[in-house]
Amino acid sequence: MCIPNDSQPPPRDDIAPPTPQASTPLGSSGRSSEDSLHRSHLTDLSQYSGSRKSSATAELLRERLHSARRECPPNSHFFFVPNCVQESLITVDTVAREIQAGKRHFGQPEAEQLAEETCHSARHLFAILAYMKRAPEICTLLEEGVSDEDLPLMRRHEDQQRFALKLRTGNPIKTMEYWSDEDLENFDRFQWWMTAPVFVDKRHYDLYDNTILPFIPFRSDIETKEPKQGGYSEVYPVRVHPSHHQFWKRTASEVCQHHSRFDSSSDLIRDRTTSP
Repeated sequence: MCIPNDSQPPPRDDIAPPTPQASTPLGSSGRSSEDSLHRSHLTDLSQYSGSRKSSATAELLRERLHSARRECPPNSHFFFVPNCVQESLITVDTVAREIQAGKRHFGQPEAEQLAEETCHSARHLFAILAYMKRAPEICTLLEEGVSDEDLPLMRRHEDQQRFALKLRTGNPIKTMEYWSDEDLENFDRFQWWMTAPVFVDKRHYDLYDNTILPFIPFRSDIETKEPKQGGYSEVYPVRVHPSHHQFWKRTASEVCQHHSRFDSSSDLIRDRTTSP
């Protein structure tokens, strides 16, 4: 609350100015390393804000990820980007270029080392960031120990003031504390696009409600596209995308090639239960 000028107390000469606090030596507590991460992130963020708009590589990478999306089920506006596409687009060279575009103080060896770590343990995470055009922030996420093993990130419902995400352990993610609500919501939506499951034969799966199943049509005729009505459900045939199952071994060319022939052993009847 503002105090009117005529009611403010007169200045007192007997009050000494505050003395500066002594700095805490690095390594004296876990807090100093956290503050160092915050400062490093803020510096990189200011450098990255300009390149985020001008990187032609970032635009092209996002465009290719966007073009590779597959919708499932049809007309649902739910998409997945096949694993084979992510593996072909997100390579060590591509990741290293994106890292250096946002963190210009990184040398080539350092960028390549982080790129190799990304392709080994955080390719899906990088794909999400690349689609958001925040690819260089993979560095601070890796520094925090975040990888594909932590996906999907969970909504943090206890904070009613803003949209927030957390690890499944309940720990917050410091890199994302600087993000806008819009970016956090986009990450939450896009993470499901990049993490469609890979099925192994004769295994049971407990899937999240938001999981996008990597199913594609196996025929183009109208008869197979239309769901069949049952007593309490409707069913329709689909095919598991080749790069999202391990029912048998496939060559690299078979995984990403779309075959026109019908392969009966990869067909799957999806049952959607509806209200009676």
